[in-house]
Amino acid sequence: MRTRILFAPLILAAVSLLVACGGNDGAGASGNDGDDDSGIAVDTPTPFPNDPAPSPALTGPASLYSISQDDLGQGYITDIEHTWVLTADSYGTTTPFRDTNGPTMLNQWGYVDGYETSYSPEGRSTAVLNGAYWIRVETHLMADEQGARELFDFFKGFVAGTVSEPVTVSGIGNDFAAWRYIDTEHPVGTSTIPSETHQYIFRRGNLVAAVQTVGAEPFMDVTTVSALARIIDQKALGESALVEPTPVFTATSN
Repeated sequence: MRTRILFAPLILAAVSLLVACGGNDGAGASGNDGDDDSGIAVDTPTPFPNDPAPSPALTGPASLYSISQDDLGQGYITDIEHTWVLTADSYGTTTPFRDTNGPTMLNQWGYVDGYETSYSPEGRSTAVLNGAYWIRVETHLMADEQGARELFDFFKGFVAGTVSEPVTVSGIGNDFAAWRYIDTEHPVGTSTIPSETHQYIFRRGNLVAAVQTVGAEPFMDVTTVSALARIIDQKALGESALVEPTPVFTATSN
């Protein structure tokens, strides 16, 4: 069984989330300063090694740093069917690595393990039309900071090939980027309201995390996904307690 992933092409991802949650999904990505003529920010990566932020050497499992049901409170349901423990072999066969030898590349970068989970609002599309949103989270641990930088840069390069727009966000972690995508072809549920996807990826030490929100366009902005990413970062920095989630399936390729 092949895991769903945040970085699927926009059209395929939209279909995937439509089937699972009654909504739509897209991949997005990036930047933190600079502007183009459209008013959308252009990404300028945080320089390394002149980054003053803490860069801890974190230990696994990667699920310790993910967003949990307790972090979200009432109103959201864990998508158990699409919650996975990831390995280099399983994750390396997913869409971002389709033109590469993904497992080999991840192993060369020192992939330790990963975790993916999703949350749906109670009420599904009806709730989304009233301001709720779908959430998808990935956390990946690498053996060291260099490997995490390699994975972060790979993700950025992959998303750069989509139609998502980079957006300006407050910095989280040692490297960070965020994107948005407004989907007018796949409105929320049976409505005519476009869905809007935001995605935030960041690196903190040897951890790479990605958070995606999908909601109704009038209600969504990048501050929501940024706040969720901050939850992960607080755990990585030791500012929040680490609680390992209930054991789930290990994703395998077929």
